[in-house]
Parts: sequence; structure tokens; C-alpha cells
Amino acid sequence: MTDMDKTIKQAFDIAVETHENIAKLIKRCKSLCRESGYEHLKKGRERDFITWFDTLEPRSWSTRWFILPFRRKDSEKKAVYVMEINLYFPRVTVGKFVYEYTLDYSNIDRDIDSYSLPVDEYRDEYLYEEINGFTKATLRANKSWANCIWFTEFPLSEINAGNVQEKIFGTFDKLAELKS
Repeated sequence: MTDMDKTIKQAFDIAVETHENIAKLIKRCKSLCRESGYEHLKKGRERDFITWFDTLEPRSWSTRWFILPFRRKDSEKKAVYVMEINLYFPRVTVGKFVYEYTLDYSNIDRDIDSYSLPVDEYRDEYLYEEINGFTKATLRANKSWANCIWFTEFPLSEINAGNVQEKIFGTFDKLAELKS
């Protein structure tokens, strides 16, 4: 085995280990959601989370972010809570998407494409303001996307087995108190 072969194998091993750790975090969050008063929303029957590339794409191994959507069991049906794990810039973004219309959670695929937080591609479509440690992004024009998104982010390294419930679902609870 050449040095280049060893380097490629080491890089692949690191990628596999990273994705295994993310899978553990996703599984932990799904198990905690019920006791925290939330319900995990699935995209279709098989997909527990949303990724940049479809799993049928050859490059899906390089997925750099995962999104898990949730809803509060006791809230009106106009909000979706998300946890976005970004591996490219190792961080977790926790957000609340507020819609003007009532959501059909059983057909969540309809709105699934609008769950990516407005930090990149659609940044110019929103007005931003910082309020009590959260960012509020309000849609500038009338579109079918969420008209308001509240979010905050923190380094992925800050989440561990002992604080995942507080970091994710505790933040969801704080977001639930914020009005659009």
C-alpha cells in the first residue's frame, strides 16, 4: 500500500467515524423528542432526516449537513422545529420555521425544501435582526417559504450525551416562546 493509499484510507475512516457519530446523535434526538414534548417528522416513509444529496446519488457519502424536523405536540400547526447538523462548518443550528398557513404534518414533503436555514443561498430574501440571543429572519417578499424563522447556532463540539436534551429541546422550548 502506497502512502497515498494510506492517506485516502485514513480520510475515509475519519469520514465513516464522523457519520457514525452523527447517526448516534440523530438516534438520541429521536428518542428524546417524545419525552421533551415533540414529535419527529419524517420525510416520506424511509427518510428520518433531510440531506443535501439524495441517498441514491453516488456523492451522497459526502453529505455535509443533516436536518431533523420536529413539531411541538401542544402547539398550533404553523411551526416546524429543526436541528441542522453542518459537518463542513462543524456546528448545530436549531430553528423554528413559522408559516402563515396551517401545515399538514402527515404530508410534510410539501414544505420540506424550505427547511434549510437562510444562512447561505437565500440570505438576501430575508431581513435579519438579533433578539435575546436568537436571530429572527423575516421574509422580504410574499413567497411560499416560511415567513419567519428564528434560529441560533453553536459548535457541534458543545453537544454531548449529557446535554443534548437541553441544547436541542431546551432551545426548541425557548424558541416556542418567541412570537413571529
